[in-house]
Amino acid sequence: MPIACINDPVNYEQNYQYQKLRDKVKPVNADVKDVKIRLFPDKFVTTDVSNHLSIKELKQLFLDKL
Repeated sequence: MPIACINDPVNYEQNYQYQKLRDKVKPVNADVKDVKIRLFPDKFVTTDVSNHLSIKELKQLFLDKL
């Protein structure tokens, strides 16, 4: 028997999920120093990154190091 038949399906509402996302706390900005990124089996690039970087920004930072 599905759980929705026993309890009210409050988790299925779109507003509930949206509110849950809005209530999340943003993480504290942390800088990670000397992260090694492997290019090839024998070549590494070392860089500093932040946990607030998007994937696009991280890729651009990585490409600038080449």
